[in-house]
Amino acid sequence: IKFSYVTVEPVEKSKSNLANTIMAAAKFPKALIGGNWKCNGTVSSIRSMAEVLNKAGPFSAQSEVVIACPSIHLTALKGILRQDIALSSQDVCFKKGYGAYTGEISAEMLADAGILWT
Repeated sequence: IKFSYVTVEPVEKSKSNLANTIMAAAKFPKALIGGNWKCNGTVSSIRSMAEVLNKAGPFSAQSEVVIACPSIHLTALKGILRQDIALSSQDVCFKKGYGAYTGEISAEMLADAGILWT
């Protein structure tokens, strides 16, 4: 499971907000480019969306692309998206491990399916 932590230093009054944003961004090794599909997508529409993403040009080595789709589409997308596009679950159960949590998806289940972002 991959976690990202963001630390930003306090803004100095003598510098512009843009300068502070650039300075903060320079501390991160990669830019995160992500999209959340919310409660959208059908079996046929995810194929079309995956085709568009797969045809996109090369991504910068300084970026990581992650798509968060509804959980029902995670494994189907994993099989059709190009390898440099990661998938994320939109939701993960707050309980650790497995159990009688109807409708929930645990982090362990996601990791087992190769979904490393939540």
